[in-house]
Amino acid sequence: MFMCSSNGILVAVEKESGHYWYLGDVGGGADYHMAYHDGRVYITDNHTLNIVDIFRSRDGSYKLYELKSHNYSRRTPGRFTNGVAIDGEHGYMYVTDGFYAMCLTLPE
Repeated sequence: MFMCSSNGILVAVEKESGHYWYLGDVGGGADYHMAYHDGRVYITDNHTLNIVDIFRSRDGSYKLYELKSHNYSRRTPGRFTNGVAIDGEHGYMYVTDGFYAMCLTLPE
């Protein structure tokens, strides 16, 4: 199970043992969404999509990928506030920044 605080700290909790560990600052904020697929947590927040590998979390190299909206400006902020959908069978993720719907290949 994963939890993200309003200040963007991601915490992983092992269901069986209750053991927990911090995965670090990965975004978040008031408008964040998370999806889990194949050992990775996909987190969208106001302006960034982060992908975290939970199995590499203990050595500090947990953040695999960070995508900032190319449509961000002060007047018209591009925001990843609608979450991310994962199509593991075909290897794609779908996300929108409020301007465009994007189909991206899942990172290796």
